[in-house]
Amino acid sequence: MPRPRSRPPSLRPLWLPMLGVVVLGMFFGLFFGLNYPEIVRHGWPLTRCRVLDARVDQRYCCKTTCSALTCSSAPFGAPSCGTVVSQIDGQFSPSTCAANSTACPAATSGTCDNGYQCCSQCCQTCQSCSTSCTTNSDGSKSCHQSCTTKQCNCYCCNSTAHKACSYSCPTCYNDVLTISYTTYKGQAVNATYRQDFDKDESKAIGFLDEHPVDSISACYYNPSNLNQIAFDVKFTAWKWVVTALFGMVPLLALLLFLLGSYALMPLVRAVKRRRARSQGIGHTAEGSSVQQPEHKRVTADDAPPPPYHPPARSTTL
Repeated sequence: MPRPRSRPPSLRPLWLPMLGVVVLGMFFGLFFGLNYPEIVRHGWPLTRCRVLDARVDQRYCCKTTCSALTCSSAPFGAPSCGTVVSQIDGQFSPSTCAANSTACPAATSGTCDNGYQCCSQCCQTCQSCSTSCTTNSDGSKSCHQSCTTKQCNCYCCNSTAHKACSYSCPTCYNDVLTISYTTYKGQAVNATYRQDFDKDESKAIGFLDEHPVDSISACYYNPSNLNQIAFDVKFTAWKWVVTALFGMVPLLALLLFLLGSYALMPLVRAVKRRRARSQGIGHTAEGSSVQQPEHKRVTADDAPPPPYHPPARSTTL
């Protein structure tokens, strides 16, 4: 007797929970990372803010750039990238440098030593094979071997102990406003508002022109932290677009798949089984029905004639 073929286990219980965890993680990560703070800030109470003082703070904002295409070494005596960047950021100020040339850094850009760097790796090619067997309907087994190749035993074959990088320290601008306002409970509060404009000096000056000293404008404050102030609580469009594309759309697709797989498809199968069962019962009843003979009333005319019996002969002695 042939052995029944064993069905391979379904992979749905494995990949479906993993997919659900990934989709939910992306949605909640994007929502609480990008959108939830804006939703909370959108509910801050509205008040009127008076500007008591306004200024533009300048600072050096250094950045290190290293090319991945080259493996050149820094010249002898080049400063360390981490050291020169931390010194310029923490010990010098553009405004102080403008007032006193002796308080300026030696250079705000140049070449620095970024230390050891592995520029390229050399790897071997390894092959791994696996064999899977299945049982056929006649009891025999059929096996299949699959092999994959990957890189292994990698090591650094090109490196430098003094990677040459470049550093640049432009001037960045940060507006600082001292503001007074009154809460909805009547409490007077003095707070400091800061807004960073990076390297855009024109925007920093333009913001101060919109909020000069002694000006009064609408603002919003955080009732949980009265030192937090915002002049604009509008939603950021690109944040919601990112959340919709990479969070809401995959989540909606997953919900539709679950609805179709575990709700609609079983319902459709049940309806088809019921319809097939009803059709099968109808065919059985039709095939088992026997036509009954018709009963006809028999009259004297329709009765068959009696059988003929010849008369008996008499014998005379």
